[in-house]
Amino acid sequence: MPPVLVIVNPASSAGRTAGRWRVLEPQVRAQLGADVEVAITQGPGEATELVRKALSDRPRRVVSVGGDGTHHEVINGFFPSQSKKPIAPEARFSFISSGTGSDLARSFESQSDLQTLLSKIAADDARPLDLIGCHYTRDDQSSAFEICINIGSVGLGGWVTRKVDSRSKGLLPAQLLFFLTSVEGLFRTPSYDIRFCLDEGQWQRVLARNLVTANARFQGGGMEIAPDADPHD
Repeated sequence: MPPVLVIVNPASSAGRTAGRWRVLEPQVRAQLGADVEVAITQGPGEATELVRKALSDRPRRVVSVGGDGTHHEVINGFFPSQSKKPIAPEARFSFISSGTGSDLARSFESQSDLQTLLSKIAADDARPLDLIGCHYTRDDQSSAFEICINIGSVGLGGWVTRKVDSRSKGLLPAQLLFFLTSVEGLFRTPSYDIRFCLDEGQWQRVLARNLVTANARFQGGGMEIAPDADPHD
């Protein structure tokens, strides 16, 4: 059975994850073994590189501890930069939610009980997981590719996420913070000229405020934007 690597982002949830991890770590080690490897991130992007380096050595069961941004970084570590081919196809991904919005966790029943989740990880009880590959253009006009595990949003959704990330978290409840920022965005963002294609079909062009590709159900601190989305279908 592959060894376990836990990636912890202590800065997530406005820094509260650092304290939560001190409580969680004994439980994690009790369930998954004392030899669990733990890596504490120091800054943005580090989780991706830590996972890439670890999986280049051998397959692992990787557990992400943090918010949706942390899980995004960790899942991208399963792939080389700019590639859809996984580094170690036998590797496993799981996560313990500790973030501001925690939208990804809302689509996974196992996240409701820590002991059940840890038991599944310990037993290597894995299911296939859908992912979204996103080609996009950065602010500096360079091309990029990333893997998305929850929801990919173009337009208003991206504007809201960037604004929330730049603001002091923890002062307002997550749902209220995302709601107020979304309302602000309705007055401050235009409609966008968006080109897209579905399932390698013909390119389409729309004028829209927001375009969403949903792998899971929730966005923006609990808004169920895609009720029928299933990350395992």
